[in-house]
Amino acid sequence: MTQTNQEGRIMAKGPVVFSGYYHDQERTDQVLSPDGWLDTGDIGHWNADHALEVDGRSKDIIIRGGENIPAYVVERELQQYPNIKEAAAVGIKDKRLGELIGAFVVLSDPNISVTLQQVKQFLAEHNVVKKIWPERLIIVDKLPKTSSGKAKKRVLIAFLKSHPSSFYRPMHLSSGDDGWGVTSMDA
Repeated sequence: MTQTNQEGRIMAKGPVVFSGYYHDQERTDQVLSPDGWLDTGDIGHWNADHALEVDGRSKDIIIRGGENIPAYVVERELQQYPNIKEAAAVGIKDKRLGELIGAFVVLSDPNISVTLQQVKQFLAEHNVVKKIWPERLIIVDKLPKTSSGKAKKRVLIAFLKSHPSSFYRPMHLSSGDDGWGVTSMDA
């Protein structure tokens, strides 16, 4: 990736880049090119200010109907919605499609409601391809995050596994003592 706003894999090379995994040539070959470029596993682009922006992880994909959908693409489109401040997309197991798209979102203004139907209408009006539309929208006060500020997708997936009905009913979550207390579930 060399042009502004052109998305691509982030690669690194230099004296501080590691030379490989200890006693694991196969794994080393998966991440290091023969000429020493390290594939970081990140996808990103150069912005207009010539700064590198990380868009997501190359392995963070949702396999829906046999198609690989990068989660960051879903998240980027959802964050274009006027009242969505943050989004985290995860795959939810589905017998027919393999995975469905579940989207956890943080609202810019929690006093203005957002429905899945409104989001789908917005995506349609902005010509976003239907295959990346979420089937589930879960509104949260905040996303669980790592120390580096990335959404903890495993926590989100574990939540949906432990609350299977939440995937099929509208719900709002708020961060209680554990960060994931359900405040309301609408039938």
